[in-house]
Amino acid sequence: MKPEERWAYEEQARNKKKNLIHVESKNQFGPRRRYCIRIERVLNCANRQTRMMQEIEETVRSLKHQKSLKTHLFHLVHVNHYCKDSSGRYLGCEIALAEFSFVDGVRKTFHSFINPGEIPVGYAYLATKRATKTHVIPLPPDAFGSVSDQLEILNKIRLFVIGEDRDKTKLPPLYTRPRDINAVKSVLWQLNESVGPHMNSWRDRFRVYSVCKLFHELRNGTLGIPSEVILQPNFLAEDELINDSLEFTEGISCDFHEEADAMRHCSLSYVQRWSFLIMKECCGFLKIDTIPGKHSPLITHLVNEAKAMYLGSWIRGWNPNSNRHDMPSSGSLSGQPLSLKKKGEAALLQKQPTPQWLKPRVPLEPLRRPRAISAALKLLYPLAVIEEESGDVILH
Repeated sequence: MKPEERWAYEEQARNKKKNLIHVESKNQFGPRRRYCIRIERVLNCANRQTRMMQEIEETVRSLKHQKSLKTHLFHLVHVNHYCKDSSGRYLGCEIALAEFSFVDGVRKTFHSFINPGEIPVGYAYLATKRATKTHVIPLPPDAFGSVSDQLEILNKIRLFVIGEDRDKTKLPPLYTRPRDINAVKSVLWQLNESVGPHMNSWRDRFRVYSVCKLFHELRNGTLGIPSEVILQPNFLAEDELINDSLEFTEGISCDFHEEADAMRHCSLSYVQRWSFLIMKECCGFLKIDTIPGKHSPLITHLVNEAKAMYLGSWIRGWNPNSNRHDMPSSGSLSGQPLSLKKKGEAALLQKQPTPQWLKPRVPLEPLRRPRAISAALKLLYPLAVIEEESGDVILH
């Protein structure tokens, strides 16, 4: 081949060599570039965490300065999901919100089931396992609602958070457990995506913060302690939000979870239990009178009143000179102090029969004297006998 003909192929070889050198140089800095991306991601997460902490501290500090801490409205949120796919998307199935203030207690709640659509291939086992162990919500296609309901759910959440007389340009922050922040953000982002790309102006930027940090700042604020002072660890731990005494309380979860005996995993129960716990710890220092059903579960109040009522009647009916207790009849409550504020609650207690576990235990008396001598007494007194008429033991 002549040099003129060979030159075109040699030029292609030289260009290919340059391309290989460029690819090798890119691969040479690939691990370093990936490492820098990971570092940048961690720094961004830390910055978001710091901004969240500062905003919560500034919010509570300004509320104390304006003396509006008692009337300020806080919003709690919880989400149940099936699983998390490889892209980091959480397939939500239930969402609940609660609005409360220290003066009014739990003002209103919102609860809805979400149909995320078809479960991705390869995640059916994880979704079934999580649903069986926790919220027991059926998987698609047997899930509640439909995918087309997501826009309606988003509008209801927006109206719930904004309210009627508040600023509609900036949504108030939502508070949840630290372990659920990513799940809540993912589910709210998916609800925003249901609006469609042609309606970007309708999309909302929800701020999801830690309710543990809010609990800490409110506790410090009601005690008059600066935010820099660290309280006992249990006031900051996430496990403190798991109030075992209210996990199985009826009346604060949805009908489905009460029927399925999974009240402790209901999203509506979560947000109300967190609200009751925060108000229980703070209302006393703010000198706020608690209202049953608003600051604490109504059923808990009724049970405590019933216990106190029957305990008082048991003490009044006790006779120290007798082994028996003069107890009033279980269906009559006349003459007994009752501190219930509503007459309907008192009438409800009068109509209901006394539970067996609320009835006082009366000590039993033997129906007759024993007609046999115990083995121990027989060893000590071999000649002991029982008198037939009186039944007394005669020792010899």
